[in-house]
Amino acid sequence: MFSAFRVQVPLLPGRSHPAHSAEMSTQFLFGEWVDCLENTGEWWLVQRKEEQYPAWVRNSGLVAVGSNEAPGHFQHALLQQTQGDFGLVWTSMGSKIAAGNQAPAPLIEWAESWLGVPYLWGGKSVMGIDCSGLSQLFYESKGWMLPRDAAQQSEVGELVSWLFESKPGDLVFFDNEEGRIVHVGILLSMNQVLHAAGMVRIDKIDQQGIFRTDEGRYSHSLRLIRRPGF
Repeated sequence: MFSAFRVQVPLLPGRSHPAHSAEMSTQFLFGEWVDCLENTGEWWLVQRKEEQYPAWVRNSGLVAVGSNEAPGHFQHALLQQTQGDFGLVWTSMGSKIAAGNQAPAPLIEWAESWLGVPYLWGGKSVMGIDCSGLSQLFYESKGWMLPRDAAQQSEVGELVSWLFESKPGDLVFFDNEEGRIVHVGILLSMNQVLHAAGMVRIDKIDQQGIFRTDEGRYSHSLRLIRRPGF
């Protein structure tokens, strides 16, 4: 049996257990390569070659990687049509496509393109995305691979002590009452953060946390700042 496979549907849900009713923990995007770790008939446990984050998928969305096949290029366009093994499909940013390498957008332009995209637990596309999916896609667009969830991402890169020492693109992490990292955002400046909470939005931030001006309250408590690097 082949071990390496390529995603050939626009979005392939990755679930915590081999069942449609199981929680969706992530999504695999068109053109991404995955390794098959285990299979139970039509349900396969797979993970991306670049990360250790396995999830169960239906094997109908996968094709075997050819022996001489090269990985595709990162798709920088938010949404576009792409020719795949199963025909012409709409693909989202982060997909791996055969067309020539596209240039990444500047941070502010990139951030504005995502505004209003709805929050979706485990989502990684323009149709719905979670906070760590957003930060992972941003850094991958720059050629730097981050782990999949916020707690894992909070352990990567240089620690930044204070917001006034931060740079645009640094990641800010937020904890809950138990001290567990539960949220991540991308700094646009030392007082603005892009994050996915209800939808992708830009909010104010200070050393205490994210301040929602529309609600007049702090919604997230700042725990730490990281600079993964480019």
